[in-house]
Amino acid sequence: MKLADQTYNQLLEGILVERKSASMKELEADLIRAMRSTKASLQVEGLHVTDQEASLVLSRMMGDISQAEFLQRAKEASLHVR
Repeated sequence: MKLADQTYNQLLEGILVERKSASMKELEADLIRAMRSTKASLQVEGLHVTDQEASLVLSRMMGDISQAEFLQRAKEASLHVR
């Protein structure tokens, strides 16, 4: 796992633990803010997160899709990267 991936995962996991008792709307807002911050940090490092990738991660973190489905979709998306 790349360092950027680890950092991103740790950030989102921390938010989920902190916000466990928060409403889903508040949780989603926190995750969107975290995603924006993470995207900006990655851009500084010369990496780019597409809207599709961000949406996929948000779907996983909100529990809309399973880990297996997330991995499958991410794998499919990676096959189309140029």
